[in-house]
Amino acid sequence: MKVGEESFVFLNSDFKEVQLSSTDLIYNVFKDMYTYISVEITDDILSNKVSLEKESRNQLIKDIGVLKQDLEYIDSQFNEDILKEQSPKWIENKWKELIGEIVNRNADYKLYERMKTKYNL
Repeated sequence: MKVGEESFVFLNSDFKEVQLSSTDLIYNVFKDMYTYISVEITDDILSNKVSLEKESRNQLIKDIGVLKQDLEYIDSQFNEDILKEQSPKWIENKWKELIGEIVNRNADYKLYERMKTKYNL
């Protein structure tokens, strides 16, 4: 997720040329995902707030599986070859559409509930 966030740095100048602020949304989505994993999942485990009983373990596996699936989907829609051929406006529109789709598909997922409100999706 950190690599994904950083991989969009090269787009920043292109977005500024056409006066789009979409890189902020792209950065923030990856940052939200990274923070969710590092704070809400990892820190809870390390501080023993989440027990590793069977039910908790299964929920963690499910939560991580959702993020993994969504990151793979993002990667399939935004691979390097696709990005090289597209305009910043296309990237902006595609990103908003893609994140909206992911958020709505996983409406009961805590992270995406927050994103829906935060990004007005």
